[in-house]
Amino acid sequence: MRVHGGDILSYESKFHKKPLDFSVNVSPLGLPEGVRQAVIDALDDSGKYPDTGCRALRQALAEYHGVSPEWILCGNGAADVIDRLAFALQGKKKILLTAPTFTEYRYALERSGLECVSYMLDPEDGFAIREDFLDHITQDLAAVLLCEPNNPTGKTTDRTLLIRILEKCKSCGVMMIIDECFQEFLDEPDAHTMQGFLVDLVSDTGKKSGVANPLLILKSFTKTYAMAGIRLGYCLCADQDLLEKMEQAAQPWAVSGLAQAAGIAALKETDYRNRLQVQNTTERERMKNALSDVGCRLVQGEANYLLFWHERTDLADCLAKQGILLRTCTDYESLDEHWYRVAVLGREDNIRLIEALAAQKV
Repeated sequence: MRVHGGDILSYESKFHKKPLDFSVNVSPLGLPEGVRQAVIDALDDSGKYPDTGCRALRQALAEYHGVSPEWILCGNGAADVIDRLAFALQGKKKILLTAPTFTEYRYALERSGLECVSYMLDPEDGFAIREDFLDHITQDLAAVLLCEPNNPTGKTTDRTLLIRILEKCKSCGVMMIIDECFQEFLDEPDAHTMQGFLVDLVSDTGKKSGVANPLLILKSFTKTYAMAGIRLGYCLCADQDLLEKMEQAAQPWAVSGLAQAAGIAALKETDYRNRLQVQNTTERERMKNALSDVGCRLVQGEANYLLFWHERTDLADCLAKQGILLRTCTDYESLDEHWYRVAVLGREDNIRLIEALAAQKV
């Protein structure tokens, strides 16, 4: 079984109690009440097959993002969309990834026979993508895949450099894939998203027409709305041929009726998103200072999780005995057993984590 956070059942089986879970990065505010009620209301229609085209959900997403519904493909979580994308890219050339990054990319791409090439991020540079990344974008690639902000580092790429990467991809005939699943946790998400580059607007006698860029953006409801168990993700892309290929890889009725109702309701949760962003920003900065104070070598993450190096390689086991679950990072390429990732939760939970870390001695 592949390693991910949130393996509560294994923990409970071993320790016979529920943990304080810092291993998954979902909203600590819990499921929004409007989403909960929408799922309850949708239960009466559970005897019917869901809409395979997710038409009402795609229309709601189109209005939310200000794009055409035809540019949207929904799936059973972002992982499902990644799998479909890997299917659509079969027979292509190499894919350029950063390392470390979300492990599911490589799993999905290699299952479809694609070769993954790693651009190594340097902890001495704060795991930032450097200017020389542009030199690695060549015509023998099928795609470049970036996680923004990156998982597990929490770092974003300078927006000017992101635009240059897109331009280099266009000139080389290479697709650019950006995972923005954690975008809502940034302090200024609208300033960082690449959504505005899905098309080039070309002026022709005063009229503007959209020309698709080689760009696909992954999105998810999982993290922002604490909907991990509901399973709902999607992508934005103006390339209709690519979306049609991805649709061919879908299982029938991939997105349940309950998930579709939940997604439509979630998009209306403006106050919830605002509260979440304010709390996350405040607690993230507080945790950065506290983690540094207790001797952790911290990466200056910008999302709702923080990556750090600790001198103890048994730290996760030690804290598990105290009822705290961390994300070990040995399955991430280039990270060893000294690296850990923790979510940014609520004030009391974060204090409990810091106190437990402060008590650890080699």
